[in-house]
Amino acid sequence: MQKSLAEVGPCALIVWRFGIAFVFSALLFPRTLFSATKAEWKHGLLLGVLLGIAFYAVMIGLRGTTTGNAGFLLGCTSVFVPVLCALKSRKWTLRILLAAAVSVSGIGLMTLQSGFRLRPGDLFCMLSALLYSFYIILAGGFLKNDNPLRIGVIQFSGAVAAAGLGALISGETAFLPATLPVWGEILFLGIFCSAAGFMLQMSAQKRLSPEYVSLLYSSEPVFAMILGLVFLAEPLSAGRLGGAALILCGILLSSLRRK
Repeated sequence: MQKSLAEVGPCALIVWRFGIAFVFSALLFPRTLFSATKAEWKHGLLLGVLLGIAFYAVMIGLRGTTTGNAGFLLGCTSVFVPVLCALKSRKWTLRILLAAAVSVSGIGLMTLQSGFRLRPGDLFCMLSALLYSFYIILAGGFLKNDNPLRIGVIQFSGAVAAAGLGALISGETAFLPATLPVWGEILFLGIFCSAAGFMLQMSAQKRLSPEYVSLLYSSEPVFAMILGLVFLAEPLSAGRLGGAALILCGILLSSLRRK
């Protein structure tokens, strides 16, 4: 994503990324747009707008903070979601809150190797984590009645609309990627990271609670560590291994007696 942001603005990247995701998923599931109800259109567009703003916030945040800080703050989604769900239902599930605390501790061990110091971009990363938490919670509520494929496709158009409006308001000019490698990166982001990733998430959230989904997201640093070890021969440290163990323990704890 960093290569893409060197050639296009953040709003443009969101437009391209989710525009490609929309076209790809709409072609893959051509009946979804025509069979969607008014409620599904409304819900999908709302989710897309939240998604677009959350991605914009993290892109702005990355300009003013470290990768470690950003990774840790975005991982706080695994804490925000269960806390917000508990506030909404007024039912505090100690097991889920404990699992979230264990997982975010593991994220801290894996991402904050040089310690944590507040930086200007941290506020935007925190805002992104909070917006994404609302996204997960709202999706969980909508999917009790909505079709996951239909709102999954529709949400991409909402993200494109939000980012397009943002580009007009901000006067963003860098819109077209200039090199083939960046086009390749954007295609990968659109098809695999967005179309495949978020469509699978919608399908999973039809069956899983928002709290459990947010905790599964905390495993992202673990997979990044494994891929870095396999493909880049990155060294392992006691902190990263300990953090991975805590994240997995948090996920296992959250799955116990899960209804």
